[in-house]
Formats: sequence, structure tokens, C-alpha cells
Amino acid sequence: MLPKCSICLEKVKIPVELTCFQCVKTNEINCHSFQRICEECAIEYLNLNKPNMERHKIKKCIYCDIVINPQDIIDTPYKIDFLLMSFDNEKYECPFCKEFTSNHLNYYRHIHSDCNKYPIECLCGTKNNREHIRSNDHKEQCCFFKQCPDCQEYIMMKDFDNHIKNDHFKNYCNICSRSTPLDILDHVQTECIYRTISCKYCDKKLIGPLYIDHLIIHLDESKNRLSLLKDVYEKENKLYENIVKQIKIMYENIYNSPYHDE
Repeated sequence: MLPKCSICLEKVKIPVELTCFQCVKTNEINCHSFQRICEECAIEYLNLNKPNMERHKIKKCIYCDIVINPQDIIDTPYKIDFLLMSFDNEKYECPFCKEFTSNHLNYYRHIHSDCNKYPIECLCGTKNNREHIRSNDHKEQCCFFKQCPDCQEYIMMKDFDNHIKNDHFKNYCNICSRSTPLDILDHVQTECIYRTISCKYCDKKLIGPLYIDHLIIHLDESKNRLSLLKDVYEKENKLYENIVKQIKIMYENIYNSPYHDE
């Protein structure tokens, strides 16, 4: 028979022992040694379902006068009593999805791992059910995920480099955001789109995307020169034709025979 929760006064569900108060001492009997509360009650009591700065600044131990500031809580402030749960064979229905019923330990596993309707919070601060937080719709907008260019899966940023190396046997360039079979140094020097490129037509050095605009400048300059040369060509060609025409007339007048330009 499981005890009642000290907060909701109902049969304790997923029993936890609070460890965040100073009255808790290792290997000593303390306020929480023989008391358990529901995990959900612990989360609400310590305001863990709110961002740090929105929590209460003072929270007293349920059993003594020791206080803590919930805003300072970083690690999990309780430990789950799996042994107590193992003694409980009563069936529990999931209150979130209404589709699962099993003993206490399996209920815990379902709530913490499997239930798609269970409300959770992403590292980015977004709160929603587990199904949405795990979906690509969320990951596409989340700053803690990045889409793999090879398999299109969304990977946690902290695991991204290992994913590229271990799953695709490649390296990932943080400069151009592309994967490559080359060593990163070789990639940066030879194929990275943001590598430095020396212009073949002047002495400037530019990164890839800027080099395109720079080449367009050279192209426009070449067009202008061709336009000037075209004007010069047309003038010279006209002068040439006039000279030839004049020679023909003079030749025919003097020699009374046609002129042949060789």
C-alpha cells in the first residue's frame, strides 16, 4: 500500500523524495527520509513548470522551516523512488493520452518516454506536448536543432558533428554549413564557398560570394572596352573604305582601267 502524497493527499503517483532543501543530509534521517510526494506535485510546488525568473523566490520545506529560492534550482531537485513503485501492482491510466493502462513502473516509463500528449518543455523554452516538441515542425524553428544536409534529419546541435562523422563518414564545415569527405582544412582551402580567392585579373583577394560580384565588375569593364573598340573599328573601317574608293576613282582616271585591291 503506497502512502499518501503530503501535498495533494491522494495516493502518491510516481513517488519522489525532495533533495533540494538543506535539511536533507546524506546518510542521516531527515524530513524527507520517510515522506514521498507525487512527481507532478513536486514540480508544481517548486514551480519547475515555469521559467526560472517566473518562479517564487522563497519556498519552504513541507515539514520544517528551511527555505530555498526555486529560481536557483538548476539540477533535478528530487530523486524518484523506484523501489516503492515496484511494490505497487495497481493499474494506472495515463491522464494525458487516455490510451495507456499498466502498473506503476510501466506508467512511469510511459509518462517519461512514450506518451505523445505529455506536456514537456524544449531547451528553447517552447512548451507543448511531446509529439509536437519531437516533430520536425518544431525542430525546423528550434535553435537547438540543425537539419543534416545528407539525410535531412534534424539533429541536436551538440550532436551534429558526431552525426556527420559517425553516420555519414564525413566532416561538417561550420563556415559554409556543408558536409565534405575532405579534411576540414583541405575543404576550407579548396572547395568551401567562403574560402578566400585571388582574382586572376587584379591583385584583390575576396571570399567566394563577394568574388562573384567582383568578377561582374571586371565583366562590365570588359564590355565597356569592347564597346569602345567597336566604335574605333567602325571608324577605321569607314576610313578604309573611303580610301579604297578614292584610289579606285583616281586609278581609273589615270590608267583608264579598273583597280584591283590586293
